[in-house]
Amino acid sequence: MKIQKKEIQGHKSHKRSELRSGIQTLTWDQFERYCKEISDWARPYKFKNIYGIPRGGLLLAGRLSSLLQIPQIYEASQMSKETLIVDDIADSGRTLSQINKLNCKTATLFYRRGSIIRPNKWLAEKTYTWVLFPWEKSDKTGLELAVYSSQLSLDWVIGFFEGEGCMIIDKHSILKSGKIHYQPQCNIYQSELDIMKKLFIFFRILGITCRIKDQPSSQQTRMAYSLRIEGFKNCLKIANLFRGKLRCSRRIERFSVWDKFLQTRSIKDVEVYNQSTKTRTFEG
Repeated sequence: MKIQKKEIQGHKSHKRSELRSGIQTLTWDQFERYCKEISDWARPYKFKNIYGIPRGGLLLAGRLSSLLQIPQIYEASQMSKETLIVDDIADSGRTLSQINKLNCKTATLFYRRGSIIRPNKWLAEKTYTWVLFPWEKSDKTGLELAVYSSQLSLDWVIGFFEGEGCMIIDKHSILKSGKIHYQPQCNIYQSELDIMKKLFIFFRILGITCRIKDQPSSQQTRMAYSLRIEGFKNCLKIANLFRGKLRCSRRIERFSVWDKFLQTRSIKDVEVYNQSTKTRTFEG
């Protein structure tokens, strides 16, 4: 197999070079050209799937998945030695090093000398202190990018949540102090994995940490998967996204109490929420 000169098989780091002060910019046209170059390099390897490291690698993986006609996977546990791992940049190299436990082939758009791992394929060297990617520019908002990447509209996501989602206040007891600790949670249930993957991309592009889980066997009568969003920081982002846009009166009432709890963290709001939903707080 003929390998391009820029492919690097070793993981030895080069002497760290001094970066020039300023911004290095990547345009959408350059991004498309780089994706085609990576796909031309990758095609002879016949990779079975592709994994993009969130968040920067998600867009790159999605575009390469289309060009190479291979599935995109979203969990590191699904990787094999025939997986191509991609990210936007190998800067310190720590992320790639931690993810690539199987010694898979790797590709990035940018590479910085001094990174502890050198990708097998990279397109440009980082020579300035900051790289500005096209999805970080003001011409596309985070929401527009999430819609573009997942091919889901915000109205569709909100409508889907109203039908298949739920808001939870999770109850934990802290053993050392004996105090009760409450954490907000947002779950979406679905039987089709492809839809869950699109929702995963939508939320991850917006910086919302989430995970796809298999439903326990006792709950698999209709919904096989759940997408779980936990913690105040992530749930506040969901609240900001959904606030004022829900249509179902029952959902609006429950959401308003859940939203208030996110902002006040008051136990009284937990009691009001339980009363409005006519259920006890979920105990995890």
